[in-house]
Amino acid sequence: MKISPSAVLILSAGMILSSLAAGQTPSGPVFTITMEQKGSAEDKSFKKTIEAGYWPCAAWNSGYTGGVTYSEKPVMGAQMNASPEGLLAGRGSIAAMKPGETMIFYVRVKSGSGNDGESSVTLSTVGDGVFSYTVVTENDTWTSSAGGPVTDPGRRAFGPAGNTEAVIKRTVDGAVLTFSEPDLEGEGDCDFFSILSGDNEPEEMPEVLTFKLSNEDMKNWQALQKVNNSVLNGYVDGTLEIKATLRGGPISYVGAGVSLDGCSELGAGEQGKVTASGKPEGGTYAFRVEPSDLMSVDAAGATATLTGSRPGRGTLFVGYTTPDGGKAEASKPASVVRINSYNGGDAIPQILLYDIYGNKLSGKLTVPYSSEPDEAQELVDFVSGNPSVFTVVASTDNLDIQGSKTGKSTIEARDNCGNTTGPAVEVEVVNCDKETVEALAKMKQAAIENLKDAAENLQKVAGSKEFEKARDDLVNSTIELLAKAGLTIITSGKTSGAIETASKIAEAGAAVSEMISSANLEEFYTSAGKAASGELFDKAVYTHYGKEIAELWGKSLSAAIGVFEVYQAADRFGQNSARILDHENGLKNAMESWEKAYKDLQRIERLQQICKGDKTEPQKKEEPEADQTTKPTDPTPPTDPKPPVGPKPKTETPPAQKPPTGDPKPPVPEGEEPPVPPPPPTGEPRQVGLPYSPEECGCYKAKSISVSSEGFSALLAGIKNIGDCVEKFNSASVTDYLNALKELSAVTDTLNAAVNKDPDIFKIKAKEAKPKLDSLIEHTKSYDVAGKTFMKQFQKCPESITTGMDVLKSALTVTVDSITTKY
Repeated sequence: MKISPSAVLILSAGMILSSLAAGQTPSGPVFTITMEQKGSAEDKSFKKTIEAGYWPCAAWNSGYTGGVTYSEKPVMGAQMNASPEGLLAGRGSIAAMKPGETMIFYVRVKSGSGNDGESSVTLSTVGDGVFSYTVVTENDTWTSSAGGPVTDPGRRAFGPAGNTEAVIKRTVDGAVLTFSEPDLEGEGDCDFFSILSGDNEPEEMPEVLTFKLSNEDMKNWQALQKVNNSVLNGYVDGTLEIKATLRGGPISYVGAGVSLDGCSELGAGEQGKVTASGKPEGGTYAFRVEPSDLMSVDAAGATATLTGSRPGRGTLFVGYTTPDGGKAEASKPASVVRINSYNGGDAIPQILLYDIYGNKLSGKLTVPYSSEPDEAQELVDFVSGNPSVFTVVASTDNLDIQGSKTGKSTIEARDNCGNTTGPAVEVEVVNCDKETVEALAKMKQAAIENLKDAAENLQKVAGSKEFEKARDDLVNSTIELLAKAGLTIITSGKTSGAIETASKIAEAGAAVSEMISSANLEEFYTSAGKAASGELFDKAVYTHYGKEIAELWGKSLSAAIGVFEVYQAADRFGQNSARILDHENGLKNAMESWEKAYKDLQRIERLQQICKGDKTEPQKKEEPEADQTTKPTDPTPPTDPKPPVGPKPKTETPPAQKPPTGDPKPPVPEGEEPPVPPPPPTGEPRQVGLPYSPEECGCYKAKSISVSSEGFSALLAGIKNIGDCVEKFNSASVTDYLNALKELSAVTDTLNAAVNKDPDIFKIKAKEAKPKLDSLIEHTKSYDVAGKTFMKQFQKCPESITTGMDVLKSALTVTVDSITTKY
């Protein structure tokens, strides 16, 4: 399928000879093309893969190859250099070719293999454009050579290096590369590799053999990779799958070469030094800079000292001439930069890590800088004097400074030679600025005054005579209520003294009722009526009823007196609990105000600690859980209530407490004293048994109560509920029992009066009294049950209420003096 190049026409012997200067042939291919093909037609098929490396030709020639025809007129580029390889060496790269210039190439190396079903070919390189191939058929194998002729180094233009097999034409937008298809050389010795050649060649074949390149492709020549991948139809029959891959290569020279190292990007007025290294050794160097007024160049052999003259950008060049006349050139960017100012010449603002509310800030600050030329971040490094305090990243016209921890350091610009250019400016990273520190100091003083006011109010409420009397009255009325109630019921199987118990009243009443129901009054009346004097009747009445009725009357009267005392004691308890609730609610409000002021002060001090350098949150004091009901400290109450246990001896008001030294403290920066806030009213939480739920009564379920608004709220609920329980007991059980006793006394009065009258009256009164008497006996029994329950539930109340009142007294530990001492 290859279109064989036509005869090469040598333009002139002088041009050829002048192109043979040493050191102008690249050491490797300028580009490589890999061709992969798979074709089939008329039941025949083949596949092959070839990789070819291309070098610039050694002479400008004319002829037809790859679809390009050269006229007798020299192509553009020939005027610049006597040979294509000389032009490439002069330009230094494909990208440096000028628009309109043409570069021609030959295949210096190639390898590959193919198979057409009947035979196979393998190809290798044995010289400069000289190849060896081996053909294997069913009956034979042989090896032949192709390419050439082999020439002397000085006559390369008369050999393969004079053949044009690829062309690059430079354009304004990039370049166009066309090439003739490389073959396996031995394809003509096989049967079917040509089934898609000649008259059957696909019309689109030239498109596969052309690559269009952009300026970006040219700039990145060494990384260039382009692929033409197509499926083509034969002009007559068949299909060809073809893939052409173009890869750019480094353009280097084994002969003349030079490298340039050192510092060529300077600050204004600063110096740098560069060193060139040429090969082969022994040649001469020539340095220059463009534009020439950018910097001065003081050269001495392979080294040069550069001094920045004016701000700007340019290029430093070094040319090297080998001892045999070969030439090479290298370059590197050159610049002179001046940093004029940072932040318009003003001081850099402090970088803040926290705001006045203690919120963590980003710690970022962007400041402008002024430079010549612009975008100085490409020419200098902006360096932090202490990267642990802050780091800096430069962008066009701005510096992004990231603070990390408190401290001071500087920013300075350093050129690529390590010289400092422009001013060095100070940057300070702080937790809080001066305004925040001063504002927090004022806020703290105000918080201290608020705390003092709250403490005075708390002392006033907790230490008032009325509150103290209400506390003592509540404790005393609790003891009295339990004692009075205990006298009206059986206690441990014994009577409680002169006051008759409900149990005995019930027993006496039951006895009278039983007599009334069991006696045969009709017979008794008949017998009594036969007596003329009536003495037998009177004696019988007194014997059977008089004694029991009199005893019942006396007991009910005694019990009524006792129950009324219970009623009065319960009423006094209710009044005292109502007064203590009023005082306690005021104390709770005062405690809430104190706690709010205390928390405000703690918050401000925490913010001050942050500003001073302690970024750790202060450890929070553990508060008791909202509901720490101990389970059970309430052993099952005894079946029979016991006499009330007297309260513990009255405790003295605890003295004002000093701040505890064992509280956890947040870490404080070295050399600074930690602030010591005044302690809240303290003391170990006390176990106080009260009915904290409206559904409960009694004092046998304990809860941990601390000196706090939360603790006072719990006490408020407990005392309110105990008051409701007493009120319920008093308004229901006690009142009902008292009314029953009054009615029982009236019934016994009626029966006593009937004892001394005639039998008819007594008979009527007794029958009338029995239902009422039975009902009153049931009321009496109900009170006995309710009273025992009340005694069981309330037997611990004197002690619990005393403990609760002691907790309220603990509020007196907060003093203004303790606050003033610390501040």
